[in-house]
Amino acid sequence: MKRALLACCGTAALLVATLTTATPARAHLGAVSYSTIVVNDLTVTYILKFAAHQIPDLEAEEGEVTPERVRELEPNILAWLREAVVLDRGADRCQPELMRTIGPDEEDDLSVALRFACTDDRGTLRVQFTAFTNVARSQNIASIEIDGKKLGYVFTAEHPVMNYRSASAQTAGSAGDANASMPLGFREFFELGVEHIWTGYDHLLFLIALLLPGGTFLRLVAIVTAFTIAHSATLGLAALDLVSLPPAPVEITIALTIIWAASLSLRETAHDRRRGSTFFLGLIHGFGFAGVLSTAGLSKENVVVPLLAFNVGVEVGQIVVVACVIPLIALISRSRYSAQIRTATAWLIVAAGVFWASERIAGLLAG
Repeated sequence: MKRALLACCGTAALLVATLTTATPARAHLGAVSYSTIVVNDLTVTYILKFAAHQIPDLEAEEGEVTPERVRELEPNILAWLREAVVLDRGADRCQPELMRTIGPDEEDDLSVALRFACTDDRGTLRVQFTAFTNVARSQNIASIEIDGKKLGYVFTAEHPVMNYRSASAQTAGSAGDANASMPLGFREFFELGVEHIWTGYDHLLFLIALLLPGGTFLRLVAIVTAFTIAHSATLGLAALDLVSLPPAPVEITIALTIIWAASLSLRETAHDRRRGSTFFLGLIHGFGFAGVLSTAGLSKENVVVPLLAFNVGVEVGQIVVVACVIPLIALISRSRYSAQIRTATAWLIVAAGVFWASERIAGLLAG
């Protein structure tokens, strides 16, 4: 009786996870936002991309945020960002104006473009970002183009200020210190990797579908290792800009891999081929992970630390999930209804994959 109860609890956990993920998929925005900062003499273009429902004036509103509602709130948005995004050049403060708002799109992603007018293009560029201090574990990944370089920074509640000493203000003897105040944030990118895998429900569901048929511990470890090696390889290639694929087809393909992985659970001999198939499909998932770093806009010279930290974070987050899932699958295998439980769960995962694939194909065609 006790074993049956445990098996039912394990099954319920898997089913709840599956049903939760079969909701309208959002982009991987939430606690994470992105800034693109382009410095050109006395003008700084600043594009902030974030989840539209985080606009302060919308906190009490319910339902979908529309572009029309955003346009109504543009004066409020500018007033909010005047306080939340502060740029200084030298001893002067740059003054922002709202250029345009783009979106929100079907995934609730909103982009706000600002133009900062500065009176001095020398000295230190100082950026203070406090837009989402009310959001738990908020991170803003910034890409900064200045002095012909592309740099990266991660704004957090603990590190809300970035400083960059402009090349025009450096002496010949200090030129090598240009990036000294631009830490790439190993810890921040590590945490971003952990959070990305824990909220990347499509990647997790793919992995769970592969583990669902069960097997020996070594066989399951081999499957997870194949997935890790494969997505790490393509994540690195994409982050280094050696291989590039358009994100929309990648996201559609990832949804299709979920359907395929779940279908393996419906075949009696599927477990014999999981490792090789997992490696091949894991290559595709690596391009999905790379979307986070590519959006950060890091250059090849500045991507190594973020790439390493993000990848380590993904792996740690994945290990935690696998460590929780494998015991649940082991409990299910002891139930007299294990075959029925696996079959039902596999079909639910297929349904989630079909839903995501349909949604993403519709979004691509609409775009």
